[in-house]
Amino acid sequence: MSPDALSSDRSRLVRELDIAELRQLAESAPGSVEIFAPTTAATAIRAGMVCGLRLFVVPVIIGGGLRALPADAALDLRLIEQRTFANGTVYLHYAPK
Repeated sequence: MSPDALSSDRSRLVRELDIAELRQLAESAPGSVEIFAPTTAATAIRAGMVCGLRLFVVPVIIGGGLRALPADAALDLRLIEQRTFANGTVYLHYAPK
């Protein structure tokens, strides 16, 4: 399977997304828009477009990587759900206060 292959015809792979296109996608979507990449999510966070945050913390360190949140993020969130898996991974779901 190609890295660009999608599992659903309702999905769309966008490699780079500017804020205007992100706003258009969010406004035209029949439901929620989910972002799975920290760089695109950073754009949405900075623009105040995030209405929830779901993180998986995996207890494996393999070096550097991308930040989960941008350094200049300004979010006021509350934890609404958490789950710890048998392998130590923790799922955290935050919503705006």
